[in-house]
Amino acid sequence: NPTGRVINRFTEDVEVMDKAVTNIIGVLFGAVLYLIGHCVVLALANAWTLALLPFCVAGMEYFAKYYRKTVREVHRIYLVNMSCVYQHMAEALMGGIIVR
Repeated sequence: NPTGRVINRFTEDVEVMDKAVTNIIGVLFGAVLYLIGHCVVLALANAWTLALLPFCVAGMEYFAKYYRKTVREVHRIYLVNMSCVYQHMAEALMGGIIVR
């Protein structure tokens, strides 16, 4: 029953994505609250230090863009190198069916 297997796999994938998205939203919400709390404490301690906040954000954004580009390229190289492994595995499995 290939249709049942495909639907089962699809529902499992959707469940995994639902759990991942809710986890990511929770982490993001926590990070935003953490940032707001730090800004409030920073403003109470010394209001002049808030002037440095835009520079810190700009620097972090620059490094985040660099990191995203680098990770994307490394992941692409990884997938290109793994494709031959998957191809050999698929060929071995197809050959196993023919030998039987």
